[in-house]
Amino acid sequence: MVCGGLINCFTYFQRGHLDVVINIIFRKLIIWPFGNKMDTIIQGFKTFCGLPNIQWAINGTHFSISEPIGPHCENYFNHKIGCYSVVCQVVVDDK
Repeated sequence: MVCGGLINCFTYFQRGHLDVVINIIFRKLIIWPFGNKMDTIIQGFKTFCGLPNIQWAINGTHFSISEPIGPHCENYFNHKIGCYSVVCQVVVDDK
């Protein structure tokens, strides 16, 4: 499961190592559309919600995690919801 793997990355990698992991993994998973593909996405959003020139939608959520081990583990504590968490931000196309 991708999210579980990413949560493990966040809990076990230090910041410098995490940047490397994200750059390697995400370059294979995220493909930025251009040209005709972008035009198709814009038309899809217009058909779906009636708004012109929408290229993507973005949202975020928190995933609860077990208390991390290691330095700076307090940085993962979310005081708003009262547990340890990581943030997942998602960008999607019209599909």
